[in-house]
Amino acid sequence: MKQLQICLGVAWNDVYNGIAVEQAIVGLAGIHTKQNGASFRPHREGCTIFKLKFASAEELEQFVGYYNQYFPDLITEAPVYVPSGMASVIMDTAVLYRDVAPALGWSVGSDVQRTTSTSRTRPEKEQKGDKCHIM
Repeated sequence: MKQLQICLGVAWNDVYNGIAVEQAIVGLAGIHTKQNGASFRPHREGCTIFKLKFASAEELEQFVGYYNQYFPDLITEAPVYVPSGMASVIMDTAVLYRDVAPALGWSVGSDVQRTTSTSRTRPEKEQKGDKCHIM
C-alpha cells in the first residue's frame, strides 16, 4: 500500500481509507463511475481483491479488456457484474505493485480530485528520480 501512496502522490489516509486507488484503477481503463464505497484489501496469498462499482456490464467488460490487454497477468479471475453493487476483482498483487502502480501514478499524478484518466493506452514514459518507473 505504501508503494501505491508514493506512486499516486496522495496521503496515506487517501489510500487506506479513501478511494484514491480505486478511482485511479478504474480511471486508467477509461471508466468514469465514481467509486464511493469501493475498497481493496489483501485476499489470499499473492492476491488483492478490489470491490469496484461499474455502471453497466459493458463498463466492467471495458475495464477487464483494458487490463487484459495492457497488464495480461493482473486479473486472476473473471469478475461478475453486480447491478447496483460492487464487483469483486481479484488481482495478482505482484503485478499490481510492479506494473500497475507506476501506471496509476502517471495517470493520476498528485491530483486526488481527478477521477478519470484521459489516457486509454499504457504509459510508456519513465519517471526518473522517484520510486515509480514506467517502462
